[in-house]
Amino acid sequence: MLFCSYEFIFLFFPIVLIGFYLLKKTNHPQWSLAWLVVASFFFYGYWKWSFLGLFAFSCLANYGLAVIGTKAIRHSIRTFVFLVALAFNLAVIFYFKYSFFALTNINAIFNLSIQFDKLILPLGISFYTFQQIAYQVDVYRERRCERSLLRYLLFVSFFPQLIAGPIVHHKEVLPQFNFSKLKSIEIDDCIQGLAFFSIGLFKKVVLADNVAHFSTPLFSAALHGESLAFMEAWLAVLSYTFQIYFDFSGYSDMAIGLGKFFGITLPVNFYSPYKAHNVIEFWRRWHITLSIFLRDYLYIPLGGSRRGKVRRYFNLMITMLLGGLWHGASWNFVFWGILHGFYLVVNHLYKYVRKKFNLNELFFIKILSPTATFLCVIMAWVLFRAETFESAMSIYRSLVMVKFDSPIFSFQHLGPFSSASEGGAWVFVCAFICFVLPNSYEFIMRQRLFDRGHSGRVIFKTTLLYALLIGIILGLGILSLSTTGEFIYFQF
Repeated sequence: MLFCSYEFIFLFFPIVLIGFYLLKKTNHPQWSLAWLVVASFFFYGYWKWSFLGLFAFSCLANYGLAVIGTKAIRHSIRTFVFLVALAFNLAVIFYFKYSFFALTNINAIFNLSIQFDKLILPLGISFYTFQQIAYQVDVYRERRCERSLLRYLLFVSFFPQLIAGPIVHHKEVLPQFNFSKLKSIEIDDCIQGLAFFSIGLFKKVVLADNVAHFSTPLFSAALHGESLAFMEAWLAVLSYTFQIYFDFSGYSDMAIGLGKFFGITLPVNFYSPYKAHNVIEFWRRWHITLSIFLRDYLYIPLGGSRRGKVRRYFNLMITMLLGGLWHGASWNFVFWGILHGFYLVVNHLYKYVRKKFNLNELFFIKILSPTATFLCVIMAWVLFRAETFESAMSIYRSLVMVKFDSPIFSFQHLGPFSSASEGGAWVFVCAFICFVLPNSYEFIMRQRLFDRGHSGRVIFKTTLLYALLIGIILGLGILSLSTTGEFIYFQF
C-alpha cells in the first residue's frame, strides 16, 4: 500500500488515526499501541500476505533472543545468543536477497549449473533486518533490552517507516512509545505532520514521477544495446539524479509527517544533499540514517580512523562496498559503493594534505567544490540506475563522447509522449528546488516559536501564507495521485 494512493490517504490512514485517538482516551492506553501494531502488520501484508509470516517470525525471534541474552548470567552464553541472533538476521537477508546473485557467480566462476530460481524480495527486508541487527548489537553491549513485546513489535513494524526507512534506532523511538504518559492530541504535531506529508507527496507524485518519464526510456534504451546521443545521456542522468532524490526524500518526509500525527518523531533522513561541498558532507546529508548505521556498526567496529591512515582508507572502502551491496545483489551496486569509497578516500587525503602542510583552500576550489561534488555524485548514479554493467559503460561513453556524424540534440529514444524541451524544463525546476529553495525541514522548522510563558514549549506559527502554500502543495499532490508508481527504495 503506497503512501501516495487513494486507499491509503482516504481510507487506511484516517481509520488508523481515528482508532488510535479513540483508544488512547480509554482507561487502557496500551490498546492504542496494540491498534498501531495490528494496523502496521495489515499495512505490511497488504502487498503480499505470504511474507507477513516471515516478518512476524523475524520480530518474535529477535525479541526472544534479546530477552534470553540479557537473562544469561555467563558471558559465553550471552555471546552465543548474540551470535545466533546475528546469524539468523544475516541468513534471512542473504537467502532472500543475495542467494541468487551468489549462485549465479559461483556457476560462472566454476562452470557449474546449479539451478535456483530468483526469489521475490520481501518488502523492506533490508530496513527491518538492519534495524534489528543494530538492536541486537546494542543489547549485547549494554545488557538491556525491551521487555514489552508490544512496544518491541511497534518499534519494528511502525508503518510510516517500515518499508523504506528511515532506519530508526531503538533509543530514538522506544521511549516515545510509552503510551501511559501520552498527552492529548497536540495540534502542533498535526500541523507539522500535514506539512511534512504534503511536501513529501508533492516531491513524489509531481516531481519524481514526472521526471522519471525521461530517465526510464533512456536507461531502457541503453539496456537494450542502443547508443544514446550526447544530450540524451545527460538528460537521462540528470533526470534520474533528481528522480531518486525526490522519490526517496519524498517517502522520508511522508514517513516523518505520518509519525507526527501519532506524536512520534522520526529522524530526518535527508538534508539538501546536492548542496554538499564534498562527498564526506554528501553522506552526512544523504540517507542519513543508513550513513549513521554504517558508521556505528561497521566502520567504527572495523577500527575507524584509530589504526592509522592506510587502515582508515581500507575501512572506508569496505564500509562503502558493503553499503553498495546493501542496496541490491548486483555488481553495479558493488561498483557504486566502491566508487563512493574512492571518493571518500580522495576527500580525506585532500583534507590530510591541507592540514599537514597548513595549506589554505584556494578560492576557486572552494567555489567549484559543490559543482565538482554534484558531478561526482551523478556519475556514480549511472552505476546505481543501470541494470547491467554494459549499459552503464554505454551511458558513460555517451556522456563524454560527441558523435559528429549524428546531431547531439537528437532525442530519438524518448517515449512518444515526451519531448526534450519538456524534459529540460522538469530538470530545471528540480534543480531550482534543490539548489535555491530551503529543504522541507528548513521550511517547516522556520515556523517554530518558543512560548516563554510555557517553559520554553515549542509552538508553531501558522500564518495564512504558510497554510495557503501547504494547501496548494497538498492539492497538487492529490490531483497527481493517478500517475504514481512505486517508490524506488521499495526494491531494496
